[in-house]
Amino acid sequence: MLEYLEIENAGPADHLRLDLAPRLNLLTGDNGLGKSFLLDVIWWALVQKWPAEVNPKLRTGLPIFPSLKNEARVRFKLAQGIEEIRRFQRYEFFWPSAPVGNQAVVFYAHSDGSFSIFDSLRNWHGEPALPNPFPYVLNPNEVWNGQRSSDTTLCNGLIYDWQTWQKENGNSFDFLKKILVKVSPDANETLTPGNLIRISPDNAQDVPTLKMPYGEASVVHASSGMRRILAFAYLLVWTWQEHQRAARLRGLQPTNYITFLIDELDAHLHPKWQRTIVKSLMEVMAVLAPEVKVQLIAATHSPLVMASVEPFFDPEQDAWFDLDLNQKTGQVELTKRPWYRHGDADAWLKSEAFDQKSGYAPETERVLEEAAQAIGNADTTREQAEAIDQKLRELLGENDTFWIRWGYYLEQLREAV
Repeated sequence: MLEYLEIENAGPADHLRLDLAPRLNLLTGDNGLGKSFLLDVIWWALVQKWPAEVNPKLRTGLPIFPSLKNEARVRFKLAQGIEEIRRFQRYEFFWPSAPVGNQAVVFYAHSDGSFSIFDSLRNWHGEPALPNPFPYVLNPNEVWNGQRSSDTTLCNGLIYDWQTWQKENGNSFDFLKKILVKVSPDANETLTPGNLIRISPDNAQDVPTLKMPYGEASVVHASSGMRRILAFAYLLVWTWQEHQRAARLRGLQPTNYITFLIDELDAHLHPKWQRTIVKSLMEVMAVLAPEVKVQLIAATHSPLVMASVEPFFDPEQDAWFDLDLNQKTGQVELTKRPWYRHGDADAWLKSEAFDQKSGYAPETERVLEEAAQAIGNADTTREQAEAIDQKLRELLGENDTFWIRWGYYLEQLREAV
């Protein structure tokens, strides 16, 4: 778990600092301002390896490179009290890394369906050496079909492990079913495993299914949003089960800390799922280990996600950070916004998080502004108002509350002529 992260002369600004909350941290901001960048650096601070260094097949998680102006450095502090600083070595052109004593599990869901997992009991780059010193970094195909190195299987993949767990019907499958219920969007619409099936006469592999209202559907044919949720659930069970096995084999205690990093939290998810996903993720570890402390750091573009956290957001242990471009300096600025309830997704859309004037289509928004100006202008003619009225009828919803104001104004204008 991370207490703070400070970046100088690297990325979209000369200086960025995140003073992270111990439980929930939400990152908002326009595309290209640095949300994914911050998550990548947080991962590196906790793990000391860039994801794409471990798995070159990744399209995300690349090492960051500094500006040419001044010395680039990263400072960070772990919840265990460990404070470190790393300076970019310009001549060798790399970021030096060393074990930081992070006794935790770090779970990073990338925006493209890749996952990176660090387990302090299974991955280490120092002494004593472990058999697999690098984090587990899986591209989308490897998440589903497994990852192998030489003669070693690092991960069997979702399809093989799921069908194996289901046939064994032991703790792993029981945990998977419970996790799937926890991350489901609705109590009446839970993700429930169905029977194993064969999807091709030429493929002897048994494939898991989900029970759907219309019947059982194979997980390989699930939607993009559902596949991301299924991958998250599977890898969480796999990670924690393997962590416990490593603890037993090494004669150590399992960790009390897990950090979730999630890029584009709302990616591919239906609005009903966006309204529940944060709370589900914050509670999901209680299924596996109630004593483990969870720190969630997530980037989102969704006003529905922001509205969904209002009932349980606690400023003492949660935080909201917003990235904005300063038009005068051309620099990205990171601000920890004071938290207050906006009420609904439409209000969040118009907040500092998303900086939109309204939730209307741009064309409708322009006509509404024109109508509002007409109402406030005593010189507006009837002909001008009628022309605006025609545009409103083409664009504005029939039940929009603006019609009350506009109808009264237009009636008064017609009577005055």
